[in-house]
Amino acid sequence: MSKALDTAFHLLFAEIGGPVWTPSGTPCPGCARQRAHHQQAQTVERQANTTREVWSALDKAVEQRGWPDRMFFALYPAAMGNRVRRATCQADAELSEQQAQRDIPELVRAGSLTAEGEAQGRYYTARPYLPQEITRGARAPRPLRDPYA
Repeated sequence: MSKALDTAFHLLFAEIGGPVWTPSGTPCPGCARQRAHHQQAQTVERQANTTREVWSALDKAVEQRGWPDRMFFALYPAAMGNRVRRATCQADAELSEQQAQRDIPELVRAGSLTAEGEAQGRYYTARPYLPQEITRGARAPRPLRDPYA
């Protein structure tokens, strides 16, 4: 073994706790990066699964009520726990101002959204009793798994 390589091994062993593995020792420098990549992939997978679950439940609810598909643009962000503004829904769903002014109050009357604030500061959120099969996916805690534990 060359002297430079021998020195590199000694530096690596010093960084990870010595030439003998111990459970409390720090993993190799690359392991932390790999763990982060695994957890990032889990986060992306969880977001995709949550979106699919919430979207499917909303699709069923909108169909059962006989609402037009454009209602998704107000219901989806609310079901995900976000605030909804009429102007945003109007732009996202490419609605006229009149359609947006009709659709949002219809969702409020139906008990799916609740209005907060006044005038230009008004926004809408999901009602606490928006069906649980819709909001469960967005609100359920899903801890990350440590693939190296």
